[in-house]
Amino acid sequence: MAKQEASGQSLNQIKTSTNIVFNIVFLILAIMCVIPLLFVFSISITDEQAIRADGYQLIPQALSGAAYEFLWNERLTILRAAFMSVLVTIVGTMISIALNTSMGYVVSRRNFKLKKLYTWLIFIPMVFNGGMLASYVVVSNILGLNNSIWALILPLACSAFSVTICRTFFRTTVPDSIIESAKIDGAGQFRIWSQIVLPISKPVMATIGMFVLL
Repeated sequence: MAKQEASGQSLNQIKTSTNIVFNIVFLILAIMCVIPLLFVFSISITDEQAIRADGYQLIPQALSGAAYEFLWNERLTILRAAFMSVLVTIVGTMISIALNTSMGYVVSRRNFKLKKLYTWLIFIPMVFNGGMLASYVVVSNILGLNNSIWALILPLACSAFSVTICRTFFRTTVPDSIIESAKIDGAGQFRIWSQIVLPISKPVMATIGMFVLL
């Protein structure tokens, strides 16, 4: 038994030479990841005339803070853009979770009469896509969302892939007995979805929220 354990430990051990090679490879990879960041920073503090004369270099020939001065002068625009990004992300994520989970819950119910129709309406966009031009025409001409923040939120609010994930989760995780018990107690579908289904669906809500957030 002791011999077997010793042989097993010897097989799991890494030779010193192999360990050194691995460390060198990982060090090279780490340097390859850091150098582009240093290169960009070097360009940002290099004088524009030096860039025109000598090109991009890792070590600046002439220092200049003009780039950061420009950013400081445009700080209101940058802050407003950052605020809009945060606003679109938060509002869009909340709306997307609400729409995807509600539609996924409806399609997951076996006694829903239009389940097959809605399933096909969800499946077809996953296979066929109208493309960028068709999406632009719908958002711009049909929905009239030009120059509106909703043009960044509503087109991505509901996803066929996310609805499919929610439907599968509700069908396999939420027991029908809970739904039937709630109906006997007089709860409507909206109350069942908001007060019973969602509280026990935090994993799928986190998954959908992560997709939309990214």
